[in-house]
Amino acid sequence: MAFLVVVTIVFTLWHPTLSIRPLSKFGGDQVTAEQAAIDGKLSWTLSSLIGIKEEDGGVRAPATVIRPRRRNGIDPKRRADDAGQEQVQPDGFTTFRPGDLVTADFTTKSEADASKLLADLEEMGLQNGTAFKNVVSGLLPISAVDKLPSLPELHYAQRSFVVLRGAFASLHSLDEAKGLATSQSDTAQHVDHLRMTLGLTGRGQRIGILSDSFDAATAAATSAARDIATGDLPQEGVTVLQDGHSGDKDEGRAMAQLIHDLAPAAQLSFITAHGGTAGFARNILRLAQSNDIVVDDIGYNAQPFFMDGIVAEAAQEASDMGVIYVSAAGNDGVNAYQAPFRDGGQRRVGRVSYTMHDWDPTDAVVDYQVIMLPVRGALKMVLQWSEPWFSATGGAKGSGSDIDLLLFDMDDNLLNGQTGTGIDDNIGRDAHEFLAYQSLGPDITFKLRIGLHKGRPPSLMRYLLFSDNDAVPLTYFTGSSPTIYGHPNAPGAISCAAAYYADTPRFGQFTTALAEPFTSHGGTPILFNKQGEPVHEIRKKPDVSAADGAHTTFLGKLPGDNPQWPNFFGTSAAAPHVAAVAALLKEWQPDLTPAQVWDVLTSTAHDMNDNIKHTHFGQGDFSVGRDNQTGYGLVDAFAAAVSLADIPVCLTKAAVDERACTATDTSPCVGTADDDSLVVAVSDEGGNVVTDGQDGNDCLHVTVDSTSSTSTVRVLGGNGRDYIVIDGTLPALVTLEVRGAPRLTGEDDRQRDTILLTISAKSETHGVHVFVEDSGSGTPDLADIILGFGFNTDESCRADVLTVSSPRASATLSYDDHTGEVRAGKSLAAMINPPLPSNAIIIDGADFKRNCATSVPPLQRRPPVEMPPSWRFVGEEELPFIALEPGTRQLPIPGCPLSLLEPTHSRFVTNMIPNGPQAICGKRVTFQSHLLDGPLPVFDLSCDAPNKSSLAQRLFLVELDQPTHLDVTYHNSKSKQHTGVFVYRGCETGMAREPSVWRGEIWHDQTRGINTLPIYLPEAGFYAVLVSNICEIGFETDITITCPDDGGSGSGGIIVSVQSADDGFLNGDST
Repeated sequence: MAFLVVVTIVFTLWHPTLSIRPLSKFGGDQVTAEQAAIDGKLSWTLSSLIGIKEEDGGVRAPATVIRPRRRNGIDPKRRADDAGQEQVQPDGFTTFRPGDLVTADFTTKSEADASKLLADLEEMGLQNGTAFKNVVSGLLPISAVDKLPSLPELHYAQRSFVVLRGAFASLHSLDEAKGLATSQSDTAQHVDHLRMTLGLTGRGQRIGILSDSFDAATAAATSAARDIATGDLPQEGVTVLQDGHSGDKDEGRAMAQLIHDLAPAAQLSFITAHGGTAGFARNILRLAQSNDIVVDDIGYNAQPFFMDGIVAEAAQEASDMGVIYVSAAGNDGVNAYQAPFRDGGQRRVGRVSYTMHDWDPTDAVVDYQVIMLPVRGALKMVLQWSEPWFSATGGAKGSGSDIDLLLFDMDDNLLNGQTGTGIDDNIGRDAHEFLAYQSLGPDITFKLRIGLHKGRPPSLMRYLLFSDNDAVPLTYFTGSSPTIYGHPNAPGAISCAAAYYADTPRFGQFTTALAEPFTSHGGTPILFNKQGEPVHEIRKKPDVSAADGAHTTFLGKLPGDNPQWPNFFGTSAAAPHVAAVAALLKEWQPDLTPAQVWDVLTSTAHDMNDNIKHTHFGQGDFSVGRDNQTGYGLVDAFAAAVSLADIPVCLTKAAVDERACTATDTSPCVGTADDDSLVVAVSDEGGNVVTDGQDGNDCLHVTVDSTSSTSTVRVLGGNGRDYIVIDGTLPALVTLEVRGAPRLTGEDDRQRDTILLTISAKSETHGVHVFVEDSGSGTPDLADIILGFGFNTDESCRADVLTVSSPRASATLSYDDHTGEVRAGKSLAAMINPPLPSNAIIIDGADFKRNCATSVPPLQRRPPVEMPPSWRFVGEEELPFIALEPGTRQLPIPGCPLSLLEPTHSRFVTNMIPNGPQAICGKRVTFQSHLLDGPLPVFDLSCDAPNKSSLAQRLFLVELDQPTHLDVTYHNSKSKQHTGVFVYRGCETGMAREPSVWRGEIWHDQTRGINTLPIYLPEAGFYAVLVSNICEIGFETDITITCPDDGGSGSGGIIVSVQSADDGFLNGDST
C-alpha cells in the first residue's frame, strides 16, 4: 500500500547519481518530443518526481502542509523521517520515496472534460479523487506521474501545497464549564456574559469544520474519544465525513474544542480540506448542504491573489446558499513585496534572455533584491502577477506572461536553475510561481531576481513569504503589502484576524485589544472576474478579529502561559471562535442571513489599531474604524446578541425608563403594550400578588422579601420575548408561580422567554413553580429557558417545579441532561441551564421536578478572569516592537525611544552614533551575565525566570555608512557557546525577530540552531546591535565585534523542486 507523503524536491548536491532531465524551456535543440510533452502538461513540481529511484534512498522536500512558526530562531532538528509518513521537520522539509502518494491538482480545458479526466486518473491509481468545475484533485502515486502527459483531457497538472492558517446587567445565572481545557475567548469576547444572561449555547445550530484532520494524528497527546469522555468535545461526538492522515496534526479537533467551549449545544461535523483545491472546494459544499455555519483554517499556495479561484467560488456559493462561512485570514502579517513590473534591463541566464525587474523605485536601476537566509534555513515564496488564471476562469483565459523567480549567490551564480524551481512556463496557464530553497551554507546572503521571459509586463505583482519561511529580505522590501488572498478574501466569507486573549480588555492589560502581528493584512485588489475580464475591486478584509492563544487539550505551544494546557495560536484559533459566536446569534434568531450576521458582528465589534502599519511607518494616530489588520475590531458576543431583534428592552441600548412598582393584593404591577422595564417589590400585606408585563419585550425584576406574608406571587411575562428575574428570599409559606405566557392559562405565545432564578429558598422542600406551554413545534428560539433551575445562589438545592402544558395529552416528558432540554414528545418545551444530572430530576406526568434528595456535585467553574502567570513570556515573543505614544521623541532607529539614553539605562545601552560610522567595528564587549531586577525598556526577555525579570544584555546604537559585514570573535568558551549577536533596524519590546526590523544574527547555541557566518548589512543607516546570552547566566561574556572586508562566497544548498524537475539549464554565470 502506498503511503501519503506530501512533498517534493531534488537534491543537487546530495544525489549526484540522480538522472537530470533537461527542461524544454532551456534545452534548445537538445529537447526531445517526450521532454517537450512532459513540460507542456506538467509543472516542475510534478515532473521533478519522474525518475526517482528507491535505491537513491528517497529525497528531501518541502512539506505539503505549511504551518506558521514562531520567530524565535532556527529550531534544532528533532525527528527522523519514516518511510511513507510525513514527518515534518521544523524547517518544513520531509522525505518521500517512489511508492508514496503526492497531492496534485489537474486542470482540464473545460468543465465538461473533468469527469472523464477523473475516471482516467482513477485508473492510474488516483485516490480520494474529486472534480470541481475544471479542476480534479487527489492523491496520485508517484510512479504514475510520467503517464500524465498521455491523458488527452489534461491541460496541465501541478503539486498542491496546503497553508494552515476573550439592575439587570449585573445579574447572571450560575455557570458551568465542561472539559479539562477551556478557551479564554469565552471571557475575552463576552460569551460568558451572554450565556449567563440569555442562556445562549448554540442550540439547534450545526457547524461544519474544515481543517487538516480530526482524529488521525498519531502523535497527538489525546484522542477524540478521550476528549468526548472529558467533556472537551460534545457528548454525542463529532460527525466526521472524511478524515485526514496520520501525519496531520488534528487541528480540526482543536478547532472543535474551541467551538464547544463557546457553543456547547451546537452540533459539529468535520471534513478534511486536504486533497487539493478541487477537493477543498467540493468539501466546502458538502458541509454547506448540512450545516448552518462552516469554518475553515486552510489555504493553498495555488490560490489566486488577484481573482477568485475555485475555492473562493465554493465559499461564496456556500454563503449564497444562506450558510455563514467563516475563514482564518492567515498568518502572513505583511511578509509580502508588491510593485509594478519595472524594466531593469536585459540579462541572459544560460540560454534564456530575460527582462529583469528593477527593484529600485527611483531613477536608479537595481535588478536584484538581497535576502538573508541562515544556514539550513528554508526559503519559501510564491509570486503572482496581474494576469488571469486558466484554472480560475474555467479554461476561458490564462496568463499572457511568463515570469520566473531566479535565485543567485552574491557572485551571480544561478542556484535554482538545476531543477527549474520557480521557473514554470506560465503562458496560457496560471500566473503563479513557487520558489523553495534550503541553504546548506556557507552563504547566508543571496540575490533574488524576477525575470520576464515572454509576454507583456504585468502592472502589478506580489510575492508572499510563507509563515514557515526563514528568509529575510534586506533591500527593497515594501513590507506593507496585503497578504489575505483566496477564499478569505471572498465577499461572502467572514475573514478573521487574531488577538492574543491576554491582550484583550477583559484581562486588564490593555483598554484596546492588541492584534497579533502575524495576522494577515487585507487590501488585495481583485483585478479579474470569473471570465478573466479586467475589473478593479478592493475588498475590505479582514472583517473582524477574535482571540487566539486559547487552551486546548493537545494542540499548541507548551509550555505557554501555564504548565498543563497548550496555547493554540494563529488565525486558525480565531476563526472557530467567530463561528461559535455566529451559532449563538442564530440560536436567538435562526433566520439571520450571512449578510445580517456580518452586519451584526462588524457593527458591534470593539475597534482595534493597525499596529503593523505602525511597525513599518512609525507612530501615528489611532486607526479609527475598520483597518486592514483587524477589520472592524474584536468580536463581542454579548453586544452582537443584544443588537438583534426582539431582545428584552433592558438588555438593549434603547433608552427606556425603569419603573419601580410595589405589588399588593389589590394593586398589581402591570406593564403596557410597549416594551417595559418593571422593577417590582412584593409587599408583605398578604393575599395574592400579580405582576404582568403585558405585550412587548419586557424586563421584569421581581424581588420577594423573606418576611413577606403574601400567599401567592404570580409573574406573567405577557406576549413578546420577556426577561424575568426572580430575586430575593422565598419564604416557606409563599407560592411563587412564573409564566412567560400572557395569561394564567392559554396557548403559548410562541416566543422565547428567559427566566432567571436568583432567589434563595429557605427550605429544600420549597421552590419556584414555572409554567410553560408546549405549542407542539418548539425550537430553541421559541421555547422558554430557565436559568438557575433547582439551584440556590450558593448551589444548594431549591425544589423548583416545571409544569409543561401540552395540547397533546399523549406527549410524554423526557430530558437530556447534556443539553438541559425538556421535551414533550419530540417537541422542545423548555430548556434549563446549567443542566442538572438525570438523577437530580423527577418526571411526574406533566411535572418536571428538582429532586433535592439527590446531591449534585459542585459545578465546574470556568477559569477566573485574570492575567496568565507567564503573560509577558507568551505575549511579547509574538509581538513586534510596539509603536510609541504620539508625541514621543525617539532616536533615528524606529521604536527606540530617547529614554534609552537616560542614566538608568547606562549599563544596558551604549550610544555609538556620535562616534561616527563603523564605530562598532572592533568593539570589545564584556559583562557578567546575570538576572536583572526589572524589565528592560526594549528587547526584554523573561525566559521563564523565577522572578520574571529580564536577563542581562547589552545594546549598541550604531551607524553604518556603507554595506557592511559584522562578525564576532569569542574570547572564552562560554561566550562562544551561549552569546549571540543580533542586528535590527528598529527596537522591539521583546525579541520577536519581526521581519521588518530583524537583519540577522550570529550564535553557536546547539539547542537553538547555529549561524556562525557574518551578518551582511547591504544598506547604510542606523542599526540596533544587541549582544545577548538569551537564557544563560553565571559567566562573563567577552567578545569583539568585527567588520571583515567581505563575507566570502560559495554555493551549496538543497534546491527544492516545488516548481521544478531537473534540467539542462546551465548552472553557470549569468550575464
